Amino acid sequence: LADFQRRALSVVRSYGVFQEWYLSSPDSPFRGASESAINAIGTITLGIQYMEAIGVMLFTQKYPHYTKPMMLISLIVCVGTLAVSSFATQVWHLITLQGVIYGVAGGALYMPVVRWLSEWFVAVSNSRSCRMLSF
Repeated sequence: LADFQRRALSVVRSYGVFQEWYLSSPDSPFRGASESAINAIGTITLGIQYMEAIGVMLFTQKYPHYTKPMMLISLIVCVGTLAVSSFATQVWHLITLQGVIYGVAGGALYMPVVRWLSEWFVAVSNSRSCRMLSF
């Protein structure tokens, strides 16, 4: 789970790498763009992922048979938005793709795992669970 969490949230948590390239690379089409607009992209993504958590958790509890298809679709959307955003030419494209759409899909991909975690702790002993999570 720790590995999944690291991979699922790594793009959001390392947004500063994108931000630095967008603002300072001579090859970036966003060079000279508003720094606050570029800064908002990562914040929007993370904010949406956390705000939708309750909704995703309630949905997966009420309709558990839709959880895995939802996660698969979310994974495809996450990868797709990052691929399509490489063709972006304006800041609002990035805000829409990497901020809003990636945020919604990333939350739908990540939050079911948080729900499964509590079920997993009940199913196996706590010491074994803690050992597994520490890696």
